[in-house]
Amino acid sequence: MKLAELREIAIRAARSYLRAQGTDPAQVNVDAALAALDDLYRIDQAMLASLWYGQASDNQMREFRREWREQQTMR
Repeated sequence: MKLAELREIAIRAARSYLRAQGTDPAQVNVDAALAALDDLYRIDQAMLASLWYGQASDNQMREFRREWREQQTMR
Protein backbone atom coordinates (compact mmCIF):
# COMPACT_ATOMS: atom_id res chain seq x y z
CA MET A 1 0.00 0.00 0.00
CA LYS A 2 1.31 3.44 -0.91
CA LEU A 3 1.96 6.15 1.66
CA ALA A 4 -0.68 8.39 0.08
CA GLU A 5 -3.26 5.63 0.55
CA LEU A 6 -2.25 5.09 4.16
CA ARG A 7 -2.38 8.84 4.77
CA GLU A 8 -5.92 8.96 3.36
CA ILE A 9 -6.88 6.09 5.66
CA ALA A 10 -5.41 8.05 8.57
CA ILE A 11 -7.44 11.13 7.63
CA ARG A 12 -10.62 9.08 7.41
CA ALA A 13 -9.87 7.35 10.70
CA ALA A 14 -9.30 10.68 12.44
CA ARG A 15 -12.58 12.03 11.03
CA SER A 16 -14.46 8.90 12.13
CA TYR A 17 -12.94 8.97 15.61
CA LEU A 18 -13.79 12.64 16.03
CA ARG A 19 -17.40 12.00 14.98
CA ALA A 20 -17.60 9.11 17.46
CA GLN A 21 -16.44 11.55 20.15
CA GLY A 22 -19.28 13.92 19.24
CA THR A 23 -17.09 16.41 17.40
CA ASP A 24 -17.70 17.71 13.89
CA PRO A 25 -14.45 17.03 11.98
CA ALA A 26 -15.11 20.04 9.76
CA GLN A 27 -14.67 22.26 12.82
CA VAL A 28 -11.42 20.66 13.99
CA ASN A 29 -7.97 22.02 13.28
CA VAL A 30 -5.13 19.79 12.14
CA ASP A 31 -3.56 19.59 15.62
CA ALA A 32 -6.79 18.13 17.01
CA ALA A 33 -6.89 15.69 14.09
CA LEU A 34 -3.37 14.54 14.92
CA ALA A 35 -4.36 14.23 18.58
CA ALA A 36 -7.21 11.96 17.46
CA LEU A 37 -4.71 9.83 15.56
CA ASP A 38 -2.52 9.73 18.64
CA ASP A 39 -5.49 8.45 20.65
CA LEU A 40 -6.15 5.77 18.03
CA TYR A 41 -2.48 4.80 18.06
CA ARG A 42 -2.62 4.31 21.83
CA ILE A 43 -5.82 2.25 21.51
CA ASP A 44 -4.74 -0.05 18.67
CA GLN A 45 -1.28 0.09 17.12
CA ALA A 46 -2.22 -2.57 14.56
CA MET A 47 -4.75 -0.35 12.73
CA LEU A 48 -3.59 0.88 9.34
CA ALA A 49 -4.03 4.49 10.46
CA SER A 50 -1.94 3.75 13.54
CA LEU A 51 0.76 2.08 11.49
CA TRP A 52 0.99 5.17 9.30
CA TYR A 53 0.96 7.52 12.31
CA GLY A 54 3.60 5.57 14.20
CA GLN A 55 5.99 5.58 11.25
CA ALA A 56 5.19 8.90 9.57
CA SER A 57 8.17 10.98 8.57
CA ASP A 58 8.23 14.76 8.88
CA ASN A 59 7.32 14.95 5.21
CA GLN A 60 4.33 12.64 5.72
CA MET A 61 3.15 14.80 8.61
CA ARG A 62 3.44 17.90 6.41
CA GLU A 63 1.37 16.16 3.74
CA PHE A 64 -1.24 15.13 6.32
CA ARG A 65 -1.47 18.72 7.54
CA ARG A 66 -1.82 20.05 4.00
CA GLU A 67 -4.46 17.49 3.04
CA TRP A 68 -6.44 18.01 6.25
CA ARG A 69 -6.52 21.76 5.62
CA GLU A 70 -7.54 21.21 1.99
CA GLN A 71 -10.46 19.08 3.12
CA GLN A 72 -11.46 21.76 5.63
CA THR A 73 -11.73 24.37 2.89
CA MET A 74 -13.81 22.06 0.67
CA ARG A 75 -16.55 21.84 3.26
